[in-house]
Amino acid sequence: MRLYTRVLIAAKPETYSQAETDELRSTIASAPGIEEIASVSKHFKGGYDVVVQLTEDSVESFLGFLWKAGYRSAI
Repeated sequence: MRLYTRVLIAAKPETYSQAETDELRSTIASAPGIEEIASVSKHFKGGYDVVVQLTEDSVESFLGFLWKAGYRSAI
């Protein structure tokens, strides 16, 4: 299943640095249900646009994982 979502960092404003983007990618890569990270890019209103391929029935666990890691999804 393809998921398109906007992801915000809960604790601080985004800096869009390479280190911040790498940290987000690393977090997403370790999330349950991830088959592929198609894209992580700056969203024009703030945060990041994230496009991932997930296994079936893993959306809830994926979003819960992001929440616990300090990221907020705006679908």
